[in-house]
Amino acid sequence: MVRRSPTASFMPNAYVFPGGAVDIADSSLPSDESDDEIETRLGRAFAFNGAARSFAVAACRETFEESGLWLGLDDPAIDLAKPRHELSTGTSIGEIAHRHRLPVSTSMLQPWSRWVTPFGLPKRFDTVFFVCQAPRGQVPAVDAAETTALHWIDPAYAMAECEQGRFQMEFATRAIIRSLLPLAGGTVDRYLAHARGLRNLAAVHPRVHVDSSGKRRALMPGEAGYDELPGDPSPIR
Repeated sequence: MVRRSPTASFMPNAYVFPGGAVDIADSSLPSDESDDEIETRLGRAFAFNGAARSFAVAACRETFEESGLWLGLDDPAIDLAKPRHELSTGTSIGEIAHRHRLPVSTSMLQPWSRWVTPFGLPKRFDTVFFVCQAPRGQVPAVDAAETTALHWIDPAYAMAECEQGRFQMEFATRAIIRSLLPLAGGTVDRYLAHARGLRNLAAVHPRVHVDSSGKRRALMPGEAGYDELPGDPSPIR
């Protein structure tokens, strides 16, 4: 997990999973999967309606940008410092992959969850979470701009540290960490096998309750008071 910069406009200082916004070019970047393969594999989990490549390529690109890990590359002899610098100075991920003969391995990504920021907030995101095998031999590092610290951390320990105020995580991140707990202690293959079997993952739509003092609290579907709060007129399914 990486810690966001204290100057970030969204979730400053919070620990998050590497990720970011989809770029227009992500939808047309070739990878190790055909359009039919990626839509069949990820579309059946997330109901992407043609956007699977965009989300998957964005995940590969942002993981490299924020943590320095190039997914699907298990050759520690390849120096990734120059490609990462090029990405930070505006070179497209497609050009970098072509120039340095690096694979764009969307097949490494397995579906986990999809969340949509509550209705009514000034910044909203349709966020997809993936799980994957970290590349062997690569050493992750923050970019010292968007991210300022990096930790490999056990899910249960992350929750315990968060509850003690020593590891800041926002609501959705905590929920994703909790979803990892039933498989905690297992191998990476166990997580990946579970993820491969996921189908029809409905988007999670928290809603925000504001009490009389102005304090906000996120409510999940099924919680008392959720149905009385305003939601999306046409929510993503």
